[in-house]
Amino acid sequence: MNFFGEKITVSGLITAGDIIKQLKGRIKEKYTLISSNMLKAYEDVFLDDITVGELERVLETRIIVCKYTGEDFVMKITDEVIECQNQ
Repeated sequence: MNFFGEKITVSGLITAGDIIKQLKGRIKEKYTLISSNMLKAYEDVFLDDITVGELERVLETRIIVCKYTGEDFVMKITDEVIECQNQ
């Protein structure tokens, strides 16, 4: 399996297992944003084959995937977090 490509970033090397070890039981928010660079290209799967959905269940938070741009980050907060809280 080829994990590393020409556009790999440091965040692209973070696995869901790493996130779980650091954050399980510590997140109190309903939403957690992660960079799309953390996932395999065009998939919702981390390098260790854990899906975003599985991570949501373990951490008991909704995971919102956003691009690495500031514009997308703000848009995800506005469109998904604030909008969902107002419903």
